[in-house]
Amino acid sequence: MRLTNLRLLRVFDAVARLSSFVEASKALHMTPAAVSLAIRDLESSLDFRVFERTTRHVRLTEAGRKFFVCVERVLTEIRATESCAASLRAGNNFDTVRVATTPAVISSLLGVVLERAPVLWPNVRITCVEVPSHQLVEAIDLRAADITIGVRLPNDDFHESQPLFVSRWVALVPRTHALAGHRSLTWRQIQNVSLIIINESSRLRIQSALPADLVLENVHSVSTAMFAVASAANGGGIVVVPGYVSPLALLHNLDVVPITEPDIPHLLEIGVSRQPKPDPHILQIRDFLVEQVQETYKDLA
Repeated sequence: MRLTNLRLLRVFDAVARLSSFVEASKALHMTPAAVSLAIRDLESSLDFRVFERTTRHVRLTEAGRKFFVCVERVLTEIRATESCAASLRAGNNFDTVRVATTPAVISSLLGVVLERAPVLWPNVRITCVEVPSHQLVEAIDLRAADITIGVRLPNDDFHESQPLFVSRWVALVPRTHALAGHRSLTWRQIQNVSLIIINESSRLRIQSALPADLVLENVHSVSTAMFAVASAANGGGIVVVPGYVSPLALLHNLDVVPITEPDIPHLLEIGVSRQPKPDPHILQIRDFLVEQVQETYKDLA
């Protein structure tokens, strides 16, 4: 099967993100019938179903979820290509640097820093590419990004990484929770509390740093910081996140409480390709991000 119709991929992406044919049709300025027909055409060309559809819901099938990951990557590249073409048509001769990271890092650490970039680097355009944490290295390898920010990035013959930001773990506690009002909490105090942690690898890293007799028993892993914070706000439990995510708590009336005994550092790293060697302006932007993030957000460490 050969996919040649980009329109079908964009329709699929909209329905997957909005979980609704009607809402997707509004976003795409199409009729619901046209959206439905496009999805049928896509499923016919793929020879598998991408959605489970009833009168009550629209959900991705297991195959649809895996396909969505691939489509997301393709459309990100397409949007970057279209943006580049638009800049060239407008006569803008920018060097573009693509930074791949998670939505939590973009919203918590990069916003203020990127506002300063045009003043210092008027001929460089920095764009953020939202990538799931488990695909950050792949973004560099596939040349979908020039810089990546994440946890435990490789430092080898093909990748170069260095520390970007070290923060402590904090608990985001609903103000109606029994543990609300504490100035700090120990890991033992929250050992049997319902906890929400972003991805399973974070839980494993935390658990490996705790004493053998201190096992976090009631942990629910979720995929994004935004989902974790929203779950806590709706009574789903206490969120355990790196300190740099704590500004999100203000939007949901959650208390930010440091977790101690032991203090477990969370290291965020920044990486680039080592082979092939990046252009000089990419390395300059990497160094700029390191300096600015560490200085701007030192109070969150």
